[in-house]
Amino acid sequence: MPHFGPLDWVLIYCGVWGSTLCLMCAVWWWGKLA
Repeated sequence: MPHFGPLDWVLIYCGVWGSTLCLMCAVWWWGKLA
């Protein structure tokens, strides 16, 4: 199990939240355009 530093955790957290928000935005736009 690799050891993650605080900065790595922040990057992972931001990456997960960023991709989730991006997906929600895409679904919202798709719903508006459909």
